[in-house]
Amino acid sequence: MRGSRAPSTIRSVHQVRSKALWVVAVLLALNAVLMASVSTAAVPRNLTPWVLGPKLVRMDVVVMEGGQPTVFRIDRGRVRLVRPGLVRLLERDGTVVTISVAPDAEVTLNGRAVALTALRRNTMVTTVRLNGDEPAGRVAAGAVPRNLAWVLGSKLVRMDVVVMDAGRPTVFRIDRGRVRLVRPGFVRLLERDGTVVTIPVAPGADVTRNGRAVALTALRRGMTATTVRLNGEAPAERVEARR
Repeated sequence: MRGSRAPSTIRSVHQVRSKALWVVAVLLALNAVLMASVSTAAVPRNLTPWVLGPKLVRMDVVVMEGGQPTVFRIDRGRVRLVRPGLVRLLERDGTVVTISVAPDAEVTLNGRAVALTALRRNTMVTTVRLNGDEPAGRVAAGAVPRNLAWVLGSKLVRMDVVVMDAGRPTVFRIDRGRVRLVRPGFVRLLERDGTVVTIPVAPGADVTRNGRAVALTALRRGMTATTVRLNGEAPAERVEARR
């Protein structure tokens, strides 16, 4: 199998089960550190171009795979150095990261399979790795791969995504779960990994149910809801609920 090329072909998932929740805790701590430098941009109505588009810096996403939470780190940046088994990227926020690459990694350039060493300096590259400390199982040069859309799919638990907005890094926290309680100003979700999270909701938040604008209190227990908030601690500015 090929490292972290997609959820259905994850390499050594069983080895990371005990690590996944620990990694999530670390990501939350890192998110607090990032808060001091992020912008206060409004939450975009359509997140897909932000999460999977040219503004992407990096993301840490938790999905359910085989009944267990699995953490992926996705990085995006320009190549600064390539050697057998590693690639060094300059990310859009100025971070330089050296990423080890698995021997059997899927490496592509504009969708075509190539050797890792075929990548050239300044090429824009997206890497996918398990837990953030495993070797990358996928290295895609060119546009963000369309088949990364699974990060926003039905297996999503939560993610922290960093994008560039007006020249500054901006952190979004996205949570998804089933509604357990709704009151004016907050919603409580049961996420797919069993985590119960109470999320404050901004007074002017964009709240929808099946695509239609509603009051927050119109949401019902058992609905699947996705919340979007800046920095992971600010009140949610978007709540999307579906049956």
